[in-house]
Amino acid sequence: MTSMTAALILEDEKLLVIHNIKGNKLRVEPPGGKLEKGESETAGVIRELREELGVEIIVSKKFGDYRTNSPEGNFEVAMYFVKIIYGRPINLEPEKHSGFEWCSANELRAYKQRGELVPNFCKALSDLENYLI
Repeated sequence: MTSMTAALILEDEKLLVIHNIKGNKLRVEPPGGKLEKGESETAGVIRELREELGVEIIVSKKFGDYRTNSPEGNFEVAMYFVKIIYGRPINLEPEKHSGFEWCSANELRAYKQRGELVPNFCKALSDLENYLI
């Protein structure tokens, strides 16, 4: 099983999510990605946020591990609460992501209901709702 990391960035009780397009279908997920060989989870999440959104972060704490099945395979996704310490998010990978947005719990539930929230994030959502409005 391949390991991945995802960043949970909260601002004003909303969570930053990426609009990822795979197979002509919208997939809403927190920013992150696959770990490189020998890379730690925290180093991976820092690198991914730099590559995807052009921001520098510090990792606050681990939120949890969530398994997912996707068109690319089965993954264990380590989710971390992070804080942006430098920069504002910009979409540096428009070939992969159609954009990003800050979402409330209700907005995330709507994505889930439409089948657009990725499976691991669906599993994490009930645990995250205490942090969101």
